[in-house]
Amino acid sequence: LMVLIKKDKHAFIYDFGPSYFNRFSRVPSVLLPYIDAHNLTVSTAIVSHQDNDHAGGVAHFKAAGYARSFDYFHPNGVY
Repeated sequence: LMVLIKKDKHAFIYDFGPSYFNRFSRVPSVLLPYIDAHNLTVSTAIVSHQDNDHAGGVAHFKAAGYARSFDYFHPNGVY
């Protein structure tokens, strides 16, 4: 599961889909290009729980520079 909700150039991300072999996820191939193409600002990101099918792409999202988007709902960090 990976959900992006956008309004007025702001994006809310809920879950990040699975990671395959701890190397591949849909974050770099789908989510990040969409954010860039639509010039969105990611204001908030939430991970519902730590299972791979929901949190697998978090590492790719954080590596892309979006680690601070977790701060509001995950003040102690996602991992």
